[in-house]
Amino acid sequence: VAYIDSTNTAQFGDVININSAGNYEFNYISQRNGNILSLSNRLERTYDIPIGKVQLVRVPYYNSALVTDTLTCLPWDGEKGGVLVLNVRDSINLSGHINVSGRGFRGAVGLNTNQTPFNCSQDNYYYNYLAGDTAARKGESYATLSDQRIFGKGKLAGAGGGGNSHNSGGGGGANGGLGGQGGYQLQACTSGTFDNGGRGGVSHAYSNLTNKIFMGSGGGAGHVNNPPRFTGSGGNGGGIAIIRGATLINNGYTIQSNGQEAVACTLPGSGCHEGMGGGGAGGTLLLDVSNFVNNLDLEAKGGAGGNMTDGVNGLLGPGGGGGGGICWFKSASVPAGLNPYLNGGVNGTCINYANNPWGAVPGTAGNNLFTLNLPFSSTPFSANIDSVRIQDSITGCQSFNFNGFGYTNNAPIQSWHWDFGDNTSANTQNTSHTYSSTGTFQVQLIVTDLNGCKDSIIKLVTVANIPTSSTTNLAICSNQSPYTWNGQSYSNSGTYNVTLTSTNGCDSIATLNLTINQPSISTNNISICNNQLPYTWNGQTISSGGTYTATLVNANGCDSTATLNLVINQTSSSLTNINTCASSLPLSWNGQTISTGGTYTANLINSAGCDSTASLNLSVLPNGSSQTNVSICSSQAPYTWNGQSYNNSGTYNVTLTGTNGCDSIANLNLTVNPVRTSTTQVAICNGQLPYTWNGQSYNSPGNYTVTLTGSNGCDSIATLALSIGIAATTQENLQRCRAQLPLNWNGQVLTSPGTYSATLSTSAGCDSVVNLTLTVFNDPIVSSIGDSSICPGQSITLETQGAVSYQWSPTTGLSNPNASNPLFTGTSSQQYVVTGTDANGCRGTDTLNIEVKTLAGLQVPPDAGICRKDSARLNGNNGAAYTYQWTPVSGLSNPNIENPMASPETTQVYQVSITDSICGISNNFSVRVTVWDLPNVQASKSNDITCRQRQSRLRAQGASQYSWEPATALNQTNISNPVANPSNQTTYVVTGTDTNGCSNQDSVTIKVLTSPAAYGIPTAFTPNNDGLNDCFGVRYWGDTRDFQLIIWNRYGEKVFETKQSGDCWDGTYKGSPADPGTYVYLVEGITGCGKLRKKNTVVLIR
Repeated sequence: VAYIDSTNTAQFGDVININSAGNYEFNYISQRNGNILSLSNRLERTYDIPIGKVQLVRVPYYNSALVTDTLTCLPWDGEKGGVLVLNVRDSINLSGHINVSGRGFRGAVGLNTNQTPFNCSQDNYYYNYLAGDTAARKGESYATLSDQRIFGKGKLAGAGGGGNSHNSGGGGGANGGLGGQGGYQLQACTSGTFDNGGRGGVSHAYSNLTNKIFMGSGGGAGHVNNPPRFTGSGGNGGGIAIIRGATLINNGYTIQSNGQEAVACTLPGSGCHEGMGGGGAGGTLLLDVSNFVNNLDLEAKGGAGGNMTDGVNGLLGPGGGGGGGICWFKSASVPAGLNPYLNGGVNGTCINYANNPWGAVPGTAGNNLFTLNLPFSSTPFSANIDSVRIQDSITGCQSFNFNGFGYTNNAPIQSWHWDFGDNTSANTQNTSHTYSSTGTFQVQLIVTDLNGCKDSIIKLVTVANIPTSSTTNLAICSNQSPYTWNGQSYSNSGTYNVTLTSTNGCDSIATLNLTINQPSISTNNISICNNQLPYTWNGQTISSGGTYTATLVNANGCDSTATLNLVINQTSSSLTNINTCASSLPLSWNGQTISTGGTYTANLINSAGCDSTASLNLSVLPNGSSQTNVSICSSQAPYTWNGQSYNNSGTYNVTLTGTNGCDSIANLNLTVNPVRTSTTQVAICNGQLPYTWNGQSYNSPGNYTVTLTGSNGCDSIATLALSIGIAATTQENLQRCRAQLPLNWNGQVLTSPGTYSATLSTSAGCDSVVNLTLTVFNDPIVSSIGDSSICPGQSITLETQGAVSYQWSPTTGLSNPNASNPLFTGTSSQQYVVTGTDANGCRGTDTLNIEVKTLAGLQVPPDAGICRKDSARLNGNNGAAYTYQWTPVSGLSNPNIENPMASPETTQVYQVSITDSICGISNNFSVRVTVWDLPNVQASKSNDITCRQRQSRLRAQGASQYSWEPATALNQTNISNPVANPSNQTTYVVTGTDTNGCSNQDSVTIKVLTSPAAYGIPTAFTPNNDGLNDCFGVRYWGDTRDFQLIIWNRYGEKVFETKQSGDCWDGTYKGSPADPGTYVYLVEGITGCGKLRKKNTVVLIR
């Protein structure tokens, strides 16, 4: 993130330090583990993590790409988006737009305060966001501000400032061009102009040296306050589009990264009498492309400032225009056919006041940049943090000092984090900590460098002697006080503390929680029934009423005196006898439901609350019933039963009285059977007579009836409806042409003439015989002249035979389209179809092509391309019917043939004259043979092979495809940057092929230096706790066995010794800083390069 001037002056928003803002580079992902990505190569540029916003953009790699619809990216949301990268090896075919317009930094969102009266002439460059109706918000850019300064007219780096009160316009965003200033405040405030509109954003000075890129910045908001609540928001800037490929073929589409216009107001009346927002800046287009085919429009234009549309309430601030963007080309100038449009956005106006801009200014145009060099990291990644160390010392009974050491290769340690193993932590390099309990704790130090990379170390510390504490909880009765504890007497409840000394010499705090309890008294009044005796209470057995006492111990352990007053009540009983009919059941009695006779008992409670037993003797008298089933015919109705008459089937019952006085129910099931009728419909052919039905024979159609007896014994009347059909025979005669066969006839497929028969069924279902006589005529054979060619101005007769009449299609160029021999006088080639009809009406056709010789129809000979010192075969492209003459003849194998070989030294345009051999007319064409230079292939290496660096990354550039030889010790042979790990010195040759297919070579030699000299040891160190060279030891030794490092001072005293290759001397001796000066060291061990022993001196510098 960039640093800006934040003073309340005209310099507010000027960039003081760009820092890492705008940095970008390409790298490769070597590994993914969840959300953790590992890069193959080292980051070449710095990035402000976590201060700034850094996003990782996934870039797919395509051999070729066809864009068929609009290609865009996510809009910038404050964390991600705004960047589109299209990375293609060969060609990009553009059949759709690439558009990242409005995807960049966001325009300010307006805040309508809906406040009156006016706060005119507010003139500060920044305001607190809580400052009320004073100013509008600034747009978004590559610098940030706190909420205390985010409002007001001052710009924010490239972002436009917000309009101040009252109703001034917002400033336009910037990128390559400057943002325009917003318009003045409300005219009525000062009876004139007052310049407090939002300032336009400042443009960034792009250069090949810094190679930074930015999205277009957002426009500032206009100041708004009217009740309809228009917002006056600024427009978004354009995004970043990086297009990389060998060739871009355009098919009428554009690449766009325009700034967005400020939000327009469409509210009625005074709703639009507000300050308007500034336009967003155009974005950035990077074209790493060598060749362009067809014209291509590139747009990175600034967005327009907002117009003020009210025409009644006076002049106030329109929005400033956004600045133009950036087009950055790989070439040294704008490629031919490319049209960059980098215009600044127009300012808004008060459109109903003769388009008065009222102080609003347009944005300025953006810039074209050249010789683009996309930053690709090629140095293999190695960790910046070499090692981490912890030095600890005990400072008290439970306290420690911890010092952290971090050794780096490049960037220093950025942050320190301690975890003390007891859920506490610290964030300084050196710290102290006091533990609250004994035990062994795992102390971890985590360091983070400037790039966000981390390393850590763990050390165990043991806490044995720490302060102890004890607590005694005690409850006594009041008759036991006073209580004596640790030499003190206590008569009241409370918490008491004394400080003692533990056996380990640390403080021991003893706590007494004392509770003094009192005795208690209780009385119980109880009534029971005599059947509950004897009654047990507090260990006593009681058989009669009276008053009783007992002495107990209460819940607190003190005396408790209990008194019992006991009353004894008596029980009672009764008997009831009942007779009832069964139909009266069930019977409810004392809460019971009774369905049968018997003796029942109920236990109740009497008025004294004791048991009362009630008894019931129940006798049940039975009900009577009878069943009668009767079936009659309908002619026998009505039916009389128990004095009732019935005409219909059904179930009937009557209730009578039995001899025991209970109900007797009589039931009747009556069935009345009806007379049945039926009708039979029969259709037969006359060959099926006579027809027999119910014992009768019938020879003619009609309706017949018989009366029968049904299965129920009643009459059944049956009716026959008889119809008689007649068979039929017909004859058909058909004529067809041969082309009309086969013929589908009554389910038969007929392919030749003859007599055919089919037996069908009439509508009555009787046979119908159809006879067919089919006559077939042969189709005429129509024959015209063959395909013919004529010269311009000539005619030809189209002689045709084989039919009686003719029809030509199309009719163009013919003297008579209905003649057998029309005359063709056309001026252009034509295909005709002639249809002839014979006397039988049958038809035949013929097709012929008439070619009118003309050179307008010649195929254009194609251009060719060759690599330098190669040959190309030219192609006249029109066949042997023509003669050819090529010029100039230099470098041609034969200038008089269709396809001579051409071997020009440089690009050459040949002329070829193509002559028609029949009519003798000629036409001339130009054929361009492009001679491409061989690619400038360059090979390099990252390092030679040493014991420390066991592999080297090769790199080739200058072409688009590569092939390495020999393949020995290479991970891949067909990429630009393979990894090599040869065991002997090896020279690798790379063949690079560009997009034209031209090839060239270069070579690079990797030396193998696997000797002890590769194991470097520092010659001096500075233990001043600055995180750089604070500790002396070996580095980059990897796996080492039988290691030891010994250091002596000039007096021969051993000041340090270790057998761990990762340990180092921190410059202390016997717990104190050692004197500066020269020390002697001995280091030995078995390394990757064999056994190593080295004795030398090191200088301690303070």
